[in-house]
Order: sequence, then C-alpha cells, then structure tokens
Amino acid sequence: MRLTELKTRTDLDLERLAAVAAEILPDLVGRQTRYKVTDVPDLRTLRFYMTEGLLDGPLSYDGGCARFGYRHLLQIVAIKKLQSEYLPIRKIREMLSGL
Repeated sequence: MRLTELKTRTDLDLERLAAVAAEILPDLVGRQTRYKVTDVPDLRTLRFYMTEGLLDGPLSYDGGCARFGYRHLLQIVAIKKLQSEYLPIRKIREMLSGL
C-alpha cells in the first residue's frame, strides 16, 4: 500500500491506523537504531503521541470509536522520520507544532 492511496481515508480506528502505519513506514522511514525507539508505533505509542501533542486527536467518533485519517498517517511518518534522525520528542514537538 502506498501513502498516496490513503488520501481519502477518514475511517481508520486506532488499531487500523497502527496497522497501516506499520505497512507503509518501512518504505518511507529509516530504521530506528538508537535508544528504545521502535520502527513502527503500537497502540500505546500512538496514544502517547496524542498525549504529547505530536498526533492530532481523532477526526470524529463513530459509536464511541475514534476515527483517524490521512493527516494522522502523515504525522506518524513525520514523527518516525525525525526519530530516525535521533531527535528527541521535545524537539519533534517544537518542529511539528502549528503544522
């Protein structure tokens, strides 16, 4: 799956967002070789990113289930790319704020 094929998606739940990110990240981002940074984020990591303000909140809620979309995937790619360049979360937050 390619990132451009996902432009119209707004229906991803958190589990599917993590799965799609795991599928596209290896082709877009370098390997994480330092510290305890993983190559692909799991559900806990995505929740942490939201808490830290790195990942926007859900687009909507459908029956109590949060829905995410293309923008969230772009944010995950940006976060993982910057992490692969050994930038700390604090610096990544500064770089991504307001985008």
